[in-house]
Amino acid sequence: PTAASSTRSKTTSEKSTRTLRVASERRKNNRRQRRPPRKRTVSGLRTHLNRAALRRRPRRAPRLSSMGEVVVVPRNFRLLEELENFDKARGDMTISCGLKDPSDIFLTTWQASIIGPPGTRFDNNIYGLEVVCGADYPRVPPEVYFQTRVNLRGVDPRSGRVDLGALRANWRYDCTIATALGYVRQEMSKPASRNLPQPPEGETFPPRS
Repeated sequence: PTAASSTRSKTTSEKSTRTLRVASERRKNNRRQRRPPRKRTVSGLRTHLNRAALRRRPRRAPRLSSMGEVVVVPRNFRLLEELENFDKARGDMTISCGLKDPSDIFLTTWQASIIGPPGTRFDNNIYGLEVVCGADYPRVPPEVYFQTRVNLRGVDPRSGRVDLGALRANWRYDCTIATALGYVRQEMSKPASRNLPQPPEGETFPPRS
């Protein structure tokens, strides 16, 4: 009887241990599921990109230095530098831009705004734009789309896409997103554009699919 009692006690203890272990694993899994996704800061993106660079060589894009020599800068690091400049409000204060999705580690889609030039039909208006930097940026310029409906040379009246070539944008390796948006604002200030009739306030282009 004593041996049987000892066996039953040992079996009960093992079952209790297994039950506690299963309950502990369930609590851990529930905590993982409830944990919200982390928003990546600029410094967090830089850390992630540095680690990725150690694992594989990123695609590189050349950039011209002030001395005229070509400096090779990885696309993502170049865009990260531009993001920091926008965050710290460096440059033209009438243009702003940031990542559309802060967790986008590829730094592809950006949300921008332009304040209309004074003394024009665009004055006192803030225009929303979407900027898409493809895999070949900055070898090729970004795609720029107006979200706010506008009547302007070089802007497709159906989609809002901006044809930077029609704006005579001289795109080079050292140009930036701010450069592209600056070309758009310059077009707004030109005599041929200053008095163009504009759509009613609040109208927008169809969302991009």
